[in-house]
Amino acid sequence: FSSLSKHDVLEYILSFVGEDDIIVASSGNISNEIYNIREEKKQSHKNDLLINGAHGQASSVAYGIAISSPRNVYCIDGDGSFLRDLGGLTTAVQNTQRNLKYILIDDGSYSTTGGQKTPLQCLDTKKMLKSMGMKNTVEAHTYEDIKLGMLRIAKEKSVLIVKVYDNRAFDAEYYGSPSENKKNIMESLIPKDE
Repeated sequence: FSSLSKHDVLEYILSFVGEDDIIVASSGNISNEIYNIREEKKQSHKNDLLINGAHGQASSVAYGIAISSPRNVYCIDGDGSFLRDLGGLTTAVQNTQRNLKYILIDDGSYSTTGGQKTPLQCLDTKKMLKSMGMKNTVEAHTYEDIKLGMLRIAKEKSVLIVKVYDNRAFDAEYYGSPSENKKNIMESLIPKDE
């Protein structure tokens, strides 16, 4: 793993996401971190779908949005969530155009539930993704790697895998409610004149 912290990596990744792009974030720590980063920077949450309580479903939800909207959809998933729904991710990879951008944050643990290790270190993630149909995979250990990966997924169908260490216990607080989250994303996706 790298010396990059999850919080700092997510903050850096968000700096590449366009104002009209959609974020679908994995359950738990990743969603909480994104929520808090947006709050710290006084940024809107209107295009963020933070799916707390739906472990493993980020890629399926992002896929549904990507096939129904021309906007870029960034799925920011954790390693535990990635392992939980390989079938949904395979469907998404094989059937989505370039507007679905998949980012895997791998800290080697289920950080939301206490830091138990995930078995992802025993597997060849790049080969798994390639067998699903994702031929272009960028693995990042530095900010320069992340920058190159973000520029690459912006223009072609590929995956960015970021290896991080989780330097924080589960202390990120999430103040948004699921109904507020749903209302925001629906207003963002459905034009007011319809």
